[in-house]
Amino acid sequence: MPENKQAPIGFLLPESRINRGNDRNQPTHHALPRVLGGQSSRAAEAAHDIFISERAIAVEAVYDLSGADRDGSGNRTLKSKPIEKNQILVLEATDGTTLIVRADKLKQDLERLYPDNSLNEKGQVDLRVLSDQEAAARGLGNWIWSRLSVLDLSPDGIVESAKDKALALLKDKLGEACEDMIDAGASWAGAKALMWTIESRLVGEPGLYHWRDKHIRISDFADVEDESLQRAAENNEPILIFIHGTASSTISSFGDLQTGDDEGNWDNLTRGFAGRVYGYEYRSFSRSPLENALALAKSLPKGSRLSLITHS
Repeated sequence: MPENKQAPIGFLLPESRINRGNDRNQPTHHALPRVLGGQSSRAAEAAHDIFISERAIAVEAVYDLSGADRDGSGNRTLKSKPIEKNQILVLEATDGTTLIVRADKLKQDLERLYPDNSLNEKGQVDLRVLSDQEAAARGLGNWIWSRLSVLDLSPDGIVESAKDKALALLKDKLGEACEDMIDAGASWAGAKALMWTIESRLVGEPGLYHWRDKHIRISDFADVEDESLQRAAENNEPILIFIHGTASSTISSFGDLQTGDDEGNWDNLTRGFAGRVYGYEYRSFSRSPLENALALAKSLPKGSRLSLITHS
């Protein structure tokens, strides 16, 4: 093995893969995960971008985790599947929750959180540490995550954008002596930057936006110095904030409240706020929930009274 070639990580996964191809004589074709525009997702369709395509991101394999331990007994056969350390994994839950992470980062996180049982005696990653034991006790099966996709990135515009962002991230920390670390497949910054690139095309810039009509515009951005927010805090007037779902936006998640069958609900929800209604746009992949919560808190004047409506 060449010196610069690192051994893959073994992940214990179900023997069978999901095959979305119709012709068994043709190579297996896997659709992109929902958050990247694959399958059926209204939010993904609304935010579809030609740069996030099968030319740039290929799905090497997809594993069905929902039936990996359907009876909760732990007897379903799992076999070790080699995954390169720098490959991107997409874990999807049935409720739409999505985790995008590099294989080596997932292994490190699991070892830190579950030091006693995240790896077997051969050093292979056992994803059953993420299972819901309470659900298993009720006979519902214990796998929280329903699907695992293994991505293969091609040198396309999205990857080049990710490298540019990674370079900026590393320069902030290390200065100019970071050129040798910029390969998107060799650094944690590459995966983080890839998520940033995807998110920059899915939602607007992070922050609060005053939601006045059926659309939210860049000019609706409101920071902690915004006069309407300041006035509401000073007068102890409540504000309403909508928080969208994963890889979505305020309009994609809640736009139907102002149009279509849900139109009547808008008045019922917002009547008590006298126009003080906002949408919070945030990065659901490249920032942690804690980082997003802190950013929201910092965008509000001291003493703000708020009500939240979340998508998930």
